[in-house]
Amino acid sequence: MDESKRELIPEHFSSAEEAGEFLDTHSAADYWDEMEEVEMEFDLQK
Repeated sequence: MDESKRELIPEHFSSAEEAGEFLDTHSAADYWDEMEEVEMEFDLQK
């Protein structure tokens, strides 16, 4: 997408639902250059 026409990704979302709504209508690929690498650990249990 042309960066001049791209809507800026919000600095913060008020909820996970708000973030989901944004990503439902925008491609994360268009914002890859703005993404930060994070480390996460999960302890999945049955």
